[in-house]
Amino acid sequence: MKPTSMQWWEHRHRGGRREPYPGEDTANLRAVLIMLVMLYHSTIIYTEPGFAYHTTRQLVQPGSLPSVVLGVLSLVLFTPMMALFFALSGYSFVYTLRKSTNYWVLLQKKFWRLLVPLLFVGLCWMLPIKLAVGHPQYRGRPVWELLARIFVTGDLSGHLWFVAVLFMMFAVFGIPYQLFGLTRKADVAMMGLAAALVVVLYPFRDGTYLMNKFYVCYLFFVLGLIFHRFKSSVLAGLHDRRWWVGIGMAVVGLVLVALSDAMPHVVHVFALNLLCMPFPMLLFRMIPKRSNRFFVLIGDNSMRLYLLHSPLLYFSFTYWPDIDPWLMTGINFFGCGAVALLLGLALAKAHLGVLLGERDFHARPVIGEA
Repeated sequence: MKPTSMQWWEHRHRGGRREPYPGEDTANLRAVLIMLVMLYHSTIIYTEPGFAYHTTRQLVQPGSLPSVVLGVLSLVLFTPMMALFFALSGYSFVYTLRKSTNYWVLLQKKFWRLLVPLLFVGLCWMLPIKLAVGHPQYRGRPVWELLARIFVTGDLSGHLWFVAVLFMMFAVFGIPYQLFGLTRKADVAMMGLAAALVVVLYPFRDGTYLMNKFYVCYLFFVLGLIFHRFKSSVLAGLHDRRWWVGIGMAVVGLVLVALSDAMPHVVHVFALNLLCMPFPMLLFRMIPKRSNRFFVLIGDNSMRLYLLHSPLLYFSFTYWPDIDPWLMTGINFFGCGAVALLLGLALAKAHLGVLLGERDFHARPVIGEA
């Protein structure tokens, strides 16, 4: 049986010695990211203008100091959140490649890791819940149309778009490593492919929702992959200038945002993510590198929480849209979060973890990791 990171942690604190498990260097980062995602989803009825549900309540009064603070936090923390997830997935991709660069092995792994959860959660969790509560975008549509717009175009896929797009990224950027192995030649080929896709896919970027998300986000996946492959060289070169890196990212992002009126929308989105990136990175820098039981628990179950948490919120949005906003946030974040966590643990205990991407039933369900 493959031990989990929690078991490694407990072994260490009983005085045992252990080797670091793959991905331990990003454990706290995963935990913080998934909690930010859950918080964003929990408050989306107040913060997303085009959201399908409406409320007469406001999280904070417009124009007040808390409103300004919330707006700033939403911009600098939530804007680059998914970009960071893709960068983390690209970073973790190296662990998969170290085991095998065989393309068909890769597709098989990612089928079980990503597509099986996509189908299970989409068909047996998200779709039934949204139909049961009468989600406005699902109401009156035939099932075949819903299935097509969830799994093919993705415009009704909700939070599951991330899983589908991530599979596309693994499928595309695994090709150079199949051809050249885990070598610098493959890294150069991968970067060349990434640059070519900017031009090749541009006419098709708005063909479907999933294609648009792929086009907007894949460069962050590539950046995470490149950083891991060249980490020692990058860190050595930036050791004395790491603060200038964040400032440089912000300046480049600010220039691109300023010029974005004359540029495609995708450039604006990428630039905004780049502009805001130093702020959450500073937050992660402040987090202790040593994990504790809470961070290990959340990071260990990040994929389960991501897959199962969001659909539960539609009960609150449907039946209690006008309750006190802070009560809504507490119910959604803590209450629905606890239900999602317990359900994920129950599926693993029943040896059904494969439905959430845990093919060996005991693997750590970390987003983007083998």
